Amino acid sequence: MDSESMGQTLKELKDAADPSPSLTAFGPGALDQRTRGLVGIGAAVSLGASTPTYRRLIDEARQGGATADDCIGAFIAAAPVAGAVRLVTGAPRLASALGYDVGQALE
Repeated sequence: MDSESMGQTLKELKDAADPSPSLTAFGPGALDQRTRGLVGIGAAVSLGASTPTYRRLIDEARQGGATADDCIGAFIAAAPVAGAVRLVTGAPRLASALGYDVGQALE
């Protein structure tokens, strides 16, 4: 396998392994950008998403006009479905994705 083919194969593997593709990859759907991002944050809580996933969803929501408070509200709104454990484990990830220094806050 030549280096170009190897590079393409590695890119395809990386893309396939990415658990958080851009929301726009699936088309706009019936929801606006802000709403798609906020709904995604709610789903991310339930799935135990990573900080980079939250960051992408927050970026999507903010590009549509959402505020940090809107993003936090979407996170909290998912609590009855996600459960306390997901909320507790997801809170520092969301905070970090919003730009808060979680380590500093816990000192």
